[in-house]
Amino acid sequence: MSKDFRKQLNAAYERKVIKPLEIATSKAILIAEAELTRMTPVGNPDLWKGSAPPGYTGGTAKSNWWTELGSPSTPDLENDNASAADAQAAAVAARYKVDQTAFISNNLPYIRRLDEGHSTQAPEGIIDAALLVTKIKVEEFIKSLKT
Repeated sequence: MSKDFRKQLNAAYERKVIKPLEIATSKAILIAEAELTRMTPVGNPDLWKGSAPPGYTGGTAKSNWWTELGSPSTPDLENDNASAADAQAAAVAARYKVDQTAFISNNLPYIRRLDEGHSTQAPEGIIDAALLVTKIKVEEFIKSLKT
């Protein structure tokens, strides 16, 4: 196989296979983070049996969906700035390459309880629901690329 032909083949493979995979996966990262954030309830102390801890700020669980490449992130657990998590997801999606693994994690100790339905504001299974919506939206996105 000639060097020129190999270069052309590699360029075509990059353009037709690798780039579309990276674009679709980057979109999936953004959608998944947005859906996880959207479906995570914000604590409302008025609905609690007990009182809120001193200095409580609602939205901490919603704001702690962190996106990283290679391994799960372990950020400061006191983040209450959802736009910082969104910006992190956007930065990760922008630098994603096909040979990498993206992780979206929430390290708050009570995120599992929220996913198990311990909040009156969200049903059980918010994570699975967010991933199902992500799957549907990514499939729609991929179909739009083909047309």
